[in-house]
Amino acid sequence: MATSVTAIRSLRFSKHAVPTRRSFFASSTDHTNLLKNAKVHCLTQDDGTQKYVMAADGMDVETVKTVPQLHLARLFRDGSTIYGAKVVNRVLGKPVEVCGPLVEAALKDAGNQPRALSTLHGLTDWVAKGVDDNETAEKFFSFNIEEIDAIKKMIEKHAMIKDDYVYNAGKKGIELLAEEFIQKGLGDEASLYQSKGGQFFSIDHRGDTSEYADASFGAMAVFKF
Repeated sequence: MATSVTAIRSLRFSKHAVPTRRSFFASSTDHTNLLKNAKVHCLTQDDGTQKYVMAADGMDVETVKTVPQLHLARLFRDGSTIYGAKVVNRVLGKPVEVCGPLVEAALKDAGNQPRALSTLHGLTDWVAKGVDDNETAEKFFSFNIEEIDAIKKMIEKHAMIKDDYVYNAGKKGIELLAEEFIQKGLGDEASLYQSKGGQFFSIDHRGDTSEYADASFGAMAVFKF
């Protein structure tokens, strides 16, 4: 008896007959193996700075240069200063879990007295939560009224960060809060540099001029190695 067209179609499109395509990075084992075998490429930018890129093993340099969508993570170096650590493919984990090899490579090229400049994104929300629940940012409630008012203004209206009078009134408080934020391991990029031997040195006030500056009162942290 001849097999019917309907039966053939049923077999052809059955989930048992057609293997399902396995999604990229389907398991934690995939992540582990990918990072274990990944290679670090150092690319010179047009402005002379260095960009360190982590890419999958076997990817040629030209592809690394021209297809940033395939980057796993990246980091920049300008002279003895490293900065801008970022996990491009976020499913891989946090910077401290992914970007270590990039920091190591950059430090080797950074010469004497290398330092890292770290973003502190999340600081503003963390302080705001502390204002609301009286718990998160412990140091906040030890400040004087002028400092508290200035910081509250910057939380409520981020443009106030650019107001010299308001910022200077809350500057010392922001510094103390940023230090507490770092000490508690809440800064993703800061934790990365600390894991590679970086020692907290100072706060760079309004050093963050990116579109995400409001997330940290514009503050950045300086680490020395």
